[in-house]
Amino acid sequence: IKLPPLVSTIGTYAFGSTPIQNILLSENVVEIGKYFISGCKNIENLHFSPDSKLKVIGEYSFSSSCILNDIVIPSSVCRIEEGAFSSVNTNSISIPHSVEYIGKSAFCRTTIKNESFCIPLYLATIESSTFNSFLIKEVVIPSSVVNIEEYAFHNCQNIKKVEFSENTTIQTIKKFAFSSSSISSISI
Repeated sequence: IKLPPLVSTIGTYAFGSTPIQNILLSENVVEIGKYFISGCKNIENLHFSPDSKLKVIGEYSFSSSCILNDIVIPSSVCRIEEGAFSSVNTNSISIPHSVEYIGKSAFCRTTIKNESFCIPLYLATIESSTFNSFLIKEVVIPSSVVNIEEYAFHNCQNIKKVEFSENTTIQTIKKFAFSSSSISSISI
């Protein structure tokens, strides 16, 4: 599907649980609604326009989907809402540093093939269960992160290394934040 250029908002469950295979989001889309393609299992290509004006990725918009290509979230995005990419299976996900908010469970139970993952530079809080059961091997937490909420990285079975940036401002790591994981190295 190639969305027409005048589409600026995509509503709740617009293409959820369909056999859609290819998606090209035009540059004028500024908000993707809840459950946009939730439950779509055959997506071969998901592409955002190079000049994307997308600001908000809605709740559970890509949840329970199989997306074969790499997901590169546009640099215009500032919010990724609750559960947006939960239970997604993909090669990799690239989150731009423009993202200032990532909701609860946004990447919970997400499977990616690349081994490391960088959290956006301006994120202040890692919300509850944001990366719960996320299948990565290492993560770098930027100096902007002040709080890591409950269960943020709980049950990350593949994670071996957690590294906090040199000038970390971390103040709070709440209960169960890294529990039931396989961490063998942590640098604070």
